Amino acid sequence: MHDYKITPMQPLIFRDGKPFGTDDNIADTLAFPTPSTIAGAMRTAWAESNGRDYNKALKKSVFGPLLFSNKTNELLLPTPADSVCLKPEKESKSKIFRLTPQCISDAEEGTD
Repeated sequence: MHDYKITPMQPLIFRDGKPFGTDDNIADTLAFPTPSTIAGAMRTAWAESNGRDYNKALKKSVFGPLLFSNKTNELLLPTPADSVCLKPEKESKSKIFRLTPQCISDAEEGTD
């Protein structure tokens, strides 16, 4: 197993697979490339750098990607969907709070 750090020389832009030339001509950009995009890029780079056929590269397993900050030397992970980061008043640091359902009180609360 090998780890590879991809450092782009220009900004990378990832978009969805909608073809141009449709009625709306709109391609949506993605916040981060999908694992299949990274796997295809890594397999292609491996095949080209080793003078191999791309079909042999398809047998290579690819795990990731993981986003890494060169400035802070930290691994960057997506924000969990069940938490929120807030800076409480009179405190210097932000805190992460877990979002949990609360019991419904009898005082004008309800659900459909």
